[in-house]
Amino acid sequence: LAIFVGTFLALWLQQVALKYANPAVAQTLIATSPIFILIIYAVRREPIGRKSVIGTLFAVGGISLFFL
Repeated sequence: LAIFVGTFLALWLQQVALKYANPAVAQTLIATSPIFILIIYAVRREPIGRKSVIGTLFAVGGISLFFL
C-alpha cells in the first residue's frame, strides 16, 4: 500500500496537475516539496537539521531562477 500511495499515486497526481493547471504553477508547487517537508517536521516537533534547511534554501533558490 505504501508503494502505491507513495509512488504511483503521487506521480499520477503530479501528471494530473500538469494537465489541468497552469504548468508553471504546477511545476513550482511540485518543486517546493522540501518546504512542505520542513513544515511537516515543525508541526510534528521533530528536529530539523542544518543540512535540511540549507538544502531547502538551495531548492527555493533554484525555483526562483524560473522567475528571473
